[in-house]
Amino acid sequence: MINNVEEILNRAINNDSVVSVFTDKTEKQKCSVGFIESFDNDFVLIRHLTMNGEADGYALRKIENIYRIDAGGIYENKLKKLFC
Repeated sequence: MINNVEEILNRAINNDSVVSVFTDKTEKQKCSVGFIESFDNDFVLIRHLTMNGEADGYALRKIENIYRIDAGGIYENKLKKLFC
């Protein structure tokens, strides 16, 4: 798990950023991408997006399983533009 996950998630909420959340270390290319709706000490709720930037429901991930969060990258910015 990354140390400053709470800070990163708060920044994503405040900036209305699309983020990629990685939780599966066995499949490092697999992630959940979308907007952070909320989080607590145990879970993060993600408003999930498809690869085409379309709404795809919600994903709930355990905070303790998060080992990487990407924000502001080419992929995340592209999906945000497609969504809007």
